[in-house]
Amino acid sequence: MRTAGTRLAHVHLQDTDGYADRHWAPGKGTVNWQAVFEALTKSAPDARLVLELRNSSDVPPGFPHLCALGLAE
Repeated sequence: MRTAGTRLAHVHLQDTDGYADRHWAPGKGTVNWQAVFEALTKSAPDARLVLELRNSSDVPPGFPHLCALGLAE
């Protein structure tokens, strides 16, 4: 992320348990979302963030999780 910097145009967000490419909703795995958003704010503040989830039905609980952390609105 730091290397790409402002060239980073969009980021696909998903949670995981660190084992596989799970495409879980934020809050379902072990991703430290505060750290991710802090790094994005510093390195790529204009990047578009896209929830890339296995099931579209996970968007309703995933997005509010990020909002509850104060990371989205």
